[in-house]
Amino acid sequence: SADGQWMLLNNTPDRHQDVFIMRSDGRDLSRITDDKARNWEPRFVGRGGLRRVVVGGSDEVEVGYALMPEYWSRGLATELARECVRVGFEQLGQQELVAFTLPTNYASRSVMQRVGFLYERDVIWAGMPHVLYRLPIEVWQGR
Repeated sequence: SADGQWMLLNNTPDRHQDVFIMRSDGRDLSRITDDKARNWEPRFVGRGGLRRVVVGGSDEVEVGYALMPEYWSRGLATELARECVRVGFEQLGQQELVAFTLPTNYASRSVMQRVGFLYERDVIWAGMPHVLYRLPIEVWQGR
């Protein structure tokens, strides 16, 4: 994105750690005068990353993302999910990733589909019905 970049928060993740990714707004605070710095405050937009989960009876690596409601419908969730997928495949060497949500969360399902995830099946997560999507590396490489 033109106004920010994604940063991996733990520089040497291994396959057994959760990975968190953060987006900066592109500002170099060392170049902002004291007057301008007083008027600028960082804001929490959301979070995302990769984590190991057992879902549907299988050990998986999940792409997760969540944004504050005031930042919905700006393309940020798709941007974050794409970066999580890239890190999962390119930096962590995963062969496939999953994402899941409640069946009625159409916005999140749409993000998963835009990123390339394919619906696999319905599952129960935390005692509630969810839809499970999967993205094999071959599908991602072909996009």
